[in-house]
Amino acid sequence: MRAQQGHLPFWRMHFLLGFLLGLCVLSSCAFGGAGMNTSGKAQAPGQKPEGCHSLTGQRPPSLKLTTLTTIEQAYWCLFDHYVAGKTLDDRLLLNGALSGFTQELLRRGMDQPTAMSPALNGDRQADWQAFSAMYQRVSAALPQDTNLQQNLAAAAMQGMVQSLNNDHTHWVRPVQLPDALRKQFPHGAIYGLGIITSASGVDSPLPEAQAPLFLISVDPGSPAALQGLRPGDVITAVNGIAPFADNQLNPGVLSWLSQAPSQGIQVTLTRPSTKKSWTVDLKPTAYVPPMGVTARVLANSIAFVRLSGFVPNTADQVTQAIQGLHLGDNLRGIILDLRSNSGGAPEGVAGLLGAFVHNKIWSYDLNRDGKRIANHTNDTVPLLHQPLVVLTDRRCVSACDAFTGAVRDLGLGKIVGTRTGGKVSGPAGLYVLNDGSSLIIPSLSEVGAQGELIDGIGVAPNYELPLTAKDLSAGRDPELEKAMSLLH
Repeated sequence: MRAQQGHLPFWRMHFLLGFLLGLCVLSSCAFGGAGMNTSGKAQAPGQKPEGCHSLTGQRPPSLKLTTLTTIEQAYWCLFDHYVAGKTLDDRLLLNGALSGFTQELLRRGMDQPTAMSPALNGDRQADWQAFSAMYQRVSAALPQDTNLQQNLAAAAMQGMVQSLNNDHTHWVRPVQLPDALRKQFPHGAIYGLGIITSASGVDSPLPEAQAPLFLISVDPGSPAALQGLRPGDVITAVNGIAPFADNQLNPGVLSWLSQAPSQGIQVTLTRPSTKKSWTVDLKPTAYVPPMGVTARVLANSIAFVRLSGFVPNTADQVTQAIQGLHLGDNLRGIILDLRSNSGGAPEGVAGLLGAFVHNKIWSYDLNRDGKRIANHTNDTVPLLHQPLVVLTDRRCVSACDAFTGAVRDLGLGKIVGTRTGGKVSGPAGLYVLNDGSSLIIPSLSEVGAQGELIDGIGVAPNYELPLTAKDLSAGRDPELEKAMSLLH
């Protein structure tokens, strides 16, 4: 998994969101609010805190301590902006916050007898006051240490947001990187090892992951690439620990690979094609991953286009990439590789679909009142008039889920690979809180062109062909081979 130290491990798109929201990561972030009570007392009873506000291009405020008032601000922000906020039961949020809070207490060996759920009756204001009183009692009994109180508040915040079980709702708090590390970051860089493994999901390991653990891809210029690692290499141990035991994935091992500590890790590998076994030390660094659109010509004048994410002008980028192959009238079809595509802009989906069909509805957004809003193809994009095959995997998420679903619903081509990630939502807004952190909240949900739910389910391929370590190590791509045979 590509990831970066100190940020949300939610794939490239969410790295970039966190990076844009946290401009202070590359400048000077410090806790503000001199003299602030670290217990973070809430507003007076019946008085709500200042509302969250949308981040529309301006610089986020300086990073401050996360307090109980911040949690209360996020609580009301979710009711105001979340797609199901009108009918959302406040007890779900508060119980989630308490769960995160108590788990952090337990992790630190500081459990408190007063850390118990108060009686909640579904009245949002009254329930908040009850939760607030409990939180303040527990907090006051603990050391008034800034880092401790910050971590407890952060755990409560994460627990509250995660209680929604929505893969597009996140709390983003920028993290200051050391000066030496900040200087390493060129434009568009990320910090990590530069690998995707067979068990890497988007924000968590794939639940269906099975042994062996092997490399799906290695970013050029990354620490892994510089050490000679290649797709298909099987990871047999990380810091001496096997990634699987009784066919159960060790999440700690995958965490080392996705969020490698700054001092680095030791990885033992085997290469199926040569039977070679070796151990290498990998240390995360900043590097620029491949992004955007690349294209090349395959046999029989087929255009192979790899797309890493959707931006508003994706259709123009893809069209120009194909034209740059200079196939002209000899072009015999397009293979669009969306494996590990991190999603992005809905406008990019509408535009790229418009290159294959016009005057179609490709999905529907559902607003807070349950009203359906149709999303139409961009009919200003010239049609390519070419057969299409799409390659997908479990790391094709969000806008990639939506595009793949539209290809299937509208009969635009065949899908080869594995089921998509099933993490799709309507557009999300960015809302700033008083500590300089932000909430990413979708105000719309999305269903496919036929009204089907994709979120949590994904889009099944027409031809399922999972990649294997043996094939990748030998330089074979059976999914691509199948796509070529369909176009022949």
